[in-house]
Amino acid sequence: MSIQTYKDLSLILGPPAGKFFDNIVLASEQTGISRCEIYVDMLFENFDKAEEKGLFNQIFSAVIREDLTIGEIFRTKQTFRKARPDIEKLVTTPDESVSVPVLMFFPSQFQTFPGDPIKNVVTADHLRWVGSILGRSYKLDWVESIAVHDSQVA
Repeated sequence: MSIQTYKDLSLILGPPAGKFFDNIVLASEQTGISRCEIYVDMLFENFDKAEEKGLFNQIFSAVIREDLTIGEIFRTKQTFRKARPDIEKLVTTPDESVSVPVLMFFPSQFQTFPGDPIKNVVTADHLRWVGSILGRSYKLDWVESIAVHDSQVA
């Protein structure tokens, strides 16, 4: 039985800044593919490489202060019918919907390296720290965190 109080933890990843954003704009102009679609693809591609190196396990281990493996990361995107001011720079054409990447983690899957459940309870503060690390590392404008408590799930 899991001691975890959150069923899932999500990070909604705002648009990038600097050279990363410049590369997205250039790729969009060259291909005709929307900025948000290129952004989601590029970021998830970067995360594939990071995941191969165990980066997410390392970040969560450092934040939670326990050597662990986090299990499966579910990747999706959040789509807005109309761009909010904080994601307008991902708009390629007027009136298009805009999507940003989302990562979901499931604390009940977090295990020690021998495969036992972790001893520490994962909190929303831990998630905010992970979001902060990813946001600074990838130079994102913002990162929102959502923690769904076990009792919130129908």
